[in-house]
Amino acid sequence: MAQSFTNGLQPLTFDLIAFSHLRWNSVWQRPQHLMIRWAKQQRVFYIEQPRFGFDHNSMQVEKNHDVHVVIPQLTEPSENNRSDVQQLIKQFIKENQIEKYILWYWTPMALPYTRQLNPSLIIYDCMEEMATFLDAPPLLREYERELLNLADLVFTGDQNLYEAKRHEATNIHSLEDQLESTGNFFKARFSAVRLPDQSCIPHPRLGFYGIIDERVDFNLLTEIALARPAWHFILVGPVIKLDPAALPSLPNIHYLGPKTIEELPAYLAGWDVALLPLSRTVLTNYISPSKLPKYLAAGKPVVSTVADPVKRYDQLSLIHVADSAHSFLKAIETALRQKDTTRWFTRIDALLKQVSWDQLWSRMNQRLARALSSR
Repeated sequence: MAQSFTNGLQPLTFDLIAFSHLRWNSVWQRPQHLMIRWAKQQRVFYIEQPRFGFDHNSMQVEKNHDVHVVIPQLTEPSENNRSDVQQLIKQFIKENQIEKYILWYWTPMALPYTRQLNPSLIIYDCMEEMATFLDAPPLLREYERELLNLADLVFTGDQNLYEAKRHEATNIHSLEDQLESTGNFFKARFSAVRLPDQSCIPHPRLGFYGIIDERVDFNLLTEIALARPAWHFILVGPVIKLDPAALPSLPNIHYLGPKTIEELPAYLAGWDVALLPLSRTVLTNYISPSKLPKYLAAGKPVVSTVADPVKRYDQLSLIHVADSAHSFLKAIETALRQKDTTRWFTRIDALLKQVSWDQLWSRMNQRLARALSSR
């Protein structure tokens, strides 16, 4: 049964069912950071997209950080998949005695699975402009318009997304991604762990972590890697939607694969400069650069391409920004000469104290409580 949630006015009881396009065990992003906090006070069911190739249709359930991670397992892709997933969700809700619940969407593509449900509240957390992604489903925009109309509460990842969606939703709020400034990534300032796959790579090491997809400017990466063969470029994270064989293959570009959130600080600790080589496309104008505060929490100089989401950090002179391969090289050279001065760390920490996942969760929780009260 659902546990109690107090909004300051009256106790409300509900479970939370979230639908995400991101695998729970992929790169940790906003969904994981938020759901583990809600799971401390109520039941949270995080439903991933279906997987195929099983003997029969079923729901696989694993518990991770108190979150119930649920994966629909289907026999094969077919025209019946929508009704198959609908039936699995309906049965799952019944078996787990989920009575009063909130539906939380990170992907509009889950909408066809859930139209038969009767939630207490519908939330759409729009982190990115998903319709601009490589191989985005043709119906995504149509489903998103429907979801924006249905949702009782809409969050966006940054101000650009808010401006793009605000005319289609009534109760919509812009919220920047955050991080724990003294948490996991802060440990990178003091880590001296030797990593088998990174310790053998010479310095200077220029690192990037995250999902490796079309948002990475591989042309830029290739050009600067060819221009500086003595520099070594390290990419940590899963390759998504791209053919790994088509990625730049040079002696000084190293793909180390996905790492857990617990492993990442040790990798960042071994870098000389952290990179954010974003492609300059419509897509990157709508991302929320959660890597930047994490890089800074790790105490690393940062070089980024020009994009609207990084302007805040550029204006505060906390990062180096470049708009061409030549200026990117110059920015890296400047970053490599950057000293770990007490003044620089003081400025970083002053900014990071203003943002945390706990603060973001609290702000969203307040909005959620108000929306529930109004219902």
